Amino acid sequence: MRNTAFLLALLLVLVAGTIPALLGFSRAFTADEVALADGRTLQGTILSEADGGVRFLASGRTTEEIPAERVKEVRRGTFFPDEVETTDGAVLRGEVAIESPAGVRLVLDRKALEFARREILEVRREGALSLLHFGWALSDPFLWQVMGWTAAVAVLGTLGALLLGLPYALLTARTEIPGRTLFSALYGAPLVLPPLLTAMAWDRLLPQGWLEGPAALGPWSTVVQAAALFALAYFPFVTLFARRSLASVGAAEEEAARLVAGPWGALRRVTLPLARPGILLGVLFAFVFCLNDFSVVDYLNVVRTPAKQVSVLPFLVQFHFSRRMGGMAELMVIGLPAALLSLAAAAAALRIATRSDTATVGSAWRAPRPLPLGPAARIAGSLFCAAVLAAGALVPALALLEEAGPPSTYARVFGEGGAGANLRLTIGLAAA
Repeated sequence: MRNTAFLLALLLVLVAGTIPALLGFSRAFTADEVALADGRTLQGTILSEADGGVRFLASGRTTEEIPAERVKEVRRGTFFPDEVETTDGAVLRGEVAIESPAGVRLVLDRKALEFARREILEVRREGALSLLHFGWALSDPFLWQVMGWTAAVAVLGTLGALLLGLPYALLTARTEIPGRTLFSALYGAPLVLPPLLTAMAWDRLLPQGWLEGPAALGPWSTVVQAAALFALAYFPFVTLFARRSLASVGAAEEEAARLVAGPWGALRRVTLPLARPGILLGVLFAFVFCLNDFSVVDYLNVVRTPAKQVSVLPFLVQFHFSRRMGGMAELMVIGLPAALLSLAAAAAALRIATRSDTATVGSAWRAPRPLPLGPAARIAGSLFCAAVLAAGALVPALALLEEAGPPSTYARVFGEGGAGANLRLTIGLAAA
């Protein structure tokens, strides 16, 4: 039952993210595109094409400024788009952003445009995405560089999450360190704090040398810093699944191994191999999040010199999309590597999660004994767990609270600043 519920939950996540992606992918094959001489690529529907130029219905939000002398009537809709009727009889539909004595600003979802032949580099009819785009991508050294930085950040961040999450799981699930109950309850706290806020907090607390990094490392200093922040943010995934697997290993298996190899040999040769599926599941989750998070690297690039900046695939896609650069086909080509890696990791996680349990709990099963630790080792284990929690959640949260200032700041931002409406919308969408 547990495996079925977990499978359904993961399938829901995949469907929620995959169906919109597939719809966008189909648009890349079916939409028309017009590549302009000024570098823009517009997607939509070609209405007519002649020697003189192209008449094109562009998709995507654009702004139309209509002077007051051209406005005949403004009709605001409740369930339907707003309409602006002009003096020449045209009716434009969209969202009225500003209406003033000077005129009307209308935000359009689709807009008819006309381009002279000299303004057009290329007209691509249905099937804009082709092997030519993949050839372009594979021949672009910059894209290969971006893919390399993306892989470096994701792999190092995942490795860091493993190095923090597995010892934390081992200490809280299989030892009797002081504060074990508290550490077992709070290890998920870093997941509550967005990694971007953690990055901002640590950049505020640490000296300027953290911002610059060693000159000899160049961009690698930013990669290592991003990976460290991801490790602090996503190690709870490793801890969550590793704790369950470590606790499910029966005492009989360990006791037999202890007779031959001792307690630490049994841990290395029996306990950890039996707990490997849970550990790997946590690693895969951490990898997917490290791979697709662009906010941390984006922030680090802003506060670092150009020589230390790196680009990752999620940021490159977001950058091109927000500036309408390259068109849907180029966006699909750029985004496919990260999407395929994420889907492969999710498929591996599904396979692991739906396999049989690590150990069978039956009448002969007994809970494993705690690992023997001396007084100094128990104190060191508690300090390790406390330090990881403090670095991942407590210190950044306190730093952000101090930076935010007195309660009047919250009243101004959420009241006069209008952030309250955005907060209510965010909470509503999350609840839905």
